[in-house]
Amino acid sequence: MRHLRHLATLVMVAALLPLQVTRADIACATWNLNLFPSRLWNIRASDAVESANIKASAQFLRRTVAPLHNSDNTSLILFLQEIRDEDSCRKLLAATAIAGLKLDVISDFKDETGIAIWQQVSLASTLLLLESGSVPWRASSSVTPPRGYAYAVYDNSPHGTIACFSLHLKSNLNLSGDVREVQRNILKRELASHQILAKTKELTTKYGNELMVILGGDFNTNEDDARFVSEATLRSFYGAHFRNCFTGLAAKDRVTCPAIGRYPDATFDYILYRGFTKMTGRYIFPAAALSDHNLVAIELQQPPPTPDPPDERVR
Repeated sequence: MRHLRHLATLVMVAALLPLQVTRADIACATWNLNLFPSRLWNIRASDAVESANIKASAQFLRRTVAPLHNSDNTSLILFLQEIRDEDSCRKLLAATAIAGLKLDVISDFKDETGIAIWQQVSLASTLLLLESGSVPWRASSSVTPPRGYAYAVYDNSPHGTIACFSLHLKSNLNLSGDVREVQRNILKRELASHQILAKTKELTTKYGNELMVILGGDFNTNEDDARFVSEATLRSFYGAHFRNCFTGLAAKDRVTCPAIGRYPDATFDYILYRGFTKMTGRYIFPAAALSDHNLVAIELQQPPPTPDPPDERVR
C-alpha cells in the first residue's frame, strides 16, 4: 500500500508539472472499473466478494477525487465505465460518502439477443441536472459498434451549461489476428465519434453556442501505436475544437492502462473538453488492485459569468 501511495504521488507530480496552479471550478474523473462489481465476465461473484469490491472502489474514489471536490467548493463530475447495472452504481456512489454526489444517468445497453450487457456507462455529479439519457450506437457501413454513450446536461449557473458524455468505445479484441479486424474495430470507433459530434451539435443548438462540453471515458485508441496511424477518432474531436487533457505529456507520463502480459503500457482513457478557459490540474491515479485501468482526473476553469444585458426600461 505504501508503494501504491508513493507511485500515485510520483504520477501526480509528473502530470502537474506543465500546469500553473490556479482556481478550479469543475473537477472531472473518468474510470473504467473493469467488470464492476464482480470483476468477472458476465458472472456474478458472491455477495461478500462484490460487497468488498464496492467498498474498496468507493474508498479509492474517496481518496482520489473527493479532495478535488472539497477544495474551493469545486463541483465534481464522474464518468464511469464497465458498471454492471444501476443498483451496483448506486451502491458504489453511496459508499463513497462524497457530499452531494448523485447518479445522473446509467445506460441499459443490450446485446444482439436483447439481454442487458454488464458493461454499462454512467455519469454522476454534484451539479444540477437539466437532462440526461443513454443512446446505443447506430449501425452504419455494415458494422455496429457495441454499447453506446450516456450523456447529461448540467446547469452550473452563473457560469453556464455543461454537457457531458461517458464513453466506452470499441476494444481492440482480435482473436483471429486478421488485419481486417483491426480496421473494423477502428471503423466502429470512428463511427461512434461521428455520432457523439452529432449529439453535441444538437445540444449546442438547444442550449446555445457557449455550451461547454466534456467527453470522458475509455477510447481504446491512442496516437502512439502504429496500429492506429490511420485512425481518425481522436482527430475528429480535435477538429471540433476539443482539447486533450494529455497534450504536452510524454507517453510514459500518461499511462492509463499499465502493461499486462503481451500488452504494453498504453493511453486509452481520456478527458476531452471545449468551452473552458483552461485546465488547471491533471492527475493519474494507479488502480492496479481494482482495475486494469487507472483513474484520470482533471480540473477545469470556466469562463467568467456573462453579465446580464442592461434593462431597456431603466433610463
